[in-house]
Amino acid sequence: ILAFAGRPYLASPLTLSKAWLEGPQGLGRVQIGMVEDGTAIGSAIAAAAKRLDKRTSKSKVIVLLTDGVNNAGNLSPIEAARLAKTLNIRVYTVAVGTYGNYTVQTPAGVQNLSQEFDEGTLKEIARIADGEYFRAQDTSGLERIFEQIDKMEKTEIKKQTRVESAE
Repeated sequence: ILAFAGRPYLASPLTLSKAWLEGPQGLGRVQIGMVEDGTAIGSAIAAAAKRLDKRTSKSKVIVLLTDGVNNAGNLSPIEAARLAKTLNIRVYTVAVGTYGNYTVQTPAGVQNLSQEFDEGTLKEIARIADGEYFRAQDTSGLERIFEQIDKMEKTEIKKQTRVESAE
């Protein structure tokens, strides 16, 4: 998982352990304010594509989850989508939230935010990179989207577990 705001940062390496990912060492480390403000969609796609490039998987997928408009970073989202496409990486885009103004509690206090999306760009990213665009307005909608993507992206993997014990 690459989290991003004004720039992307690694929140979790690739893992098959859902428990680890959901724990304090995985997503629990992601906090508002860890990096500068902004929404660097192009940079996030490029960073994720770079991490997937050397993988030998049959299917390489980026699920871009965003609640805003690209307004940071040095690479446009469209150029990043073209880069992902050349690396045979599919990009699914998901806009999350509802339009309008709302208030959220953050570690820095209450913040008044305004929700906006660039649906045209998100649709174009998905089109270029052979993915699909989705819109989620709540948690249940997001769960349905992930279920859809999961059905579209089935790849069989072999997992090996080693247990050592000492008496």
